[in-house]
Amino acid sequence: MKKGNPKVSIIILNWNQRDITLQCLRSLKKISYSPFEIIIIDNGSSDDSVSAIKNEYPDAQIIENKRNLGVAGGRNVGIKYVQKKSTDYILFLDNDTTVHQYFISEMVKVGEEDKNIGILTGKIYFASQPDKIWCAGGTLSLYRCHFGLIGYDKIDRGQYDKIKEVDHVTGCCFMIKKEAIDKIGILDQNFVQYFGEDTDLCLRAKEKGYKIMYVPKSKLWHHIVKKTSVSEKYWYLKGRNLMLFMRKHARIHHWIVFCFFFILS
Repeated sequence: MKKGNPKVSIIILNWNQRDITLQCLRSLKKISYSPFEIIIIDNGSSDDSVSAIKNEYPDAQIIENKRNLGVAGGRNVGIKYVQKKSTDYILFLDNDTTVHQYFISEMVKVGEEDKNIGILTGKIYFASQPDKIWCAGGTLSLYRCHFGLIGYDKIDRGQYDKIKEVDHVTGCCFMIKKEAIDKIGILDQNFVQYFGEDTDLCLRAKEKGYKIMYVPKSKLWHHIVKKTSVSEKYWYLKGRNLMLFMRKHARIHHWIVFCFFFILS
């Protein structure tokens, strides 16, 4: 890329996951892009995460929260910190990921092509099955209150190799222009665990006229375990967040169709 690349601030959350976070940081050492900075938001860990990260990665900036603020709360601490600095893109990255060396370069390349692009994401694979897709962007239907992961559980045969506009991104990895988040605002902390704050941000971005783009050459691997069963707490919080999302974004015509399908299901 040309000299004078935009600066990228990478925000990673950690909560009592020293080894997982260190593995992610080791993969970031191999990326080809510059300039970037790494900001670790520690959500009140009680293990030796902070000291271990400082010891192995002294250049990483670490912000220590006194307690666990959750995903949205922790990331908002990072956003507010970055907003005071000179940067161009904010990249949110889950700590249980391993990245390709060009994953930032490819997203920045697409982002710089159009001033109306606000949010970008890449092709995310299962780390346990490196050729199987976990997410290639997301779909959204307010009429059915349905949120889908494009390409989920599909072997990558090149069928998702086109750059395209998508409805939303997963919080596992997405990059947003700093100027966009300055206009959109920070993450909504009313969404508690499992779903909501990332998709809500995407809809708010669209309302401001920004595009959300999927960039297939930006690749990473998510160390996620497929769930064979889920707890009652999971279903409660997901249902709660879905209703909160609908109350915030759905219009009367969405509610009419949603109720119709709900009654028939």
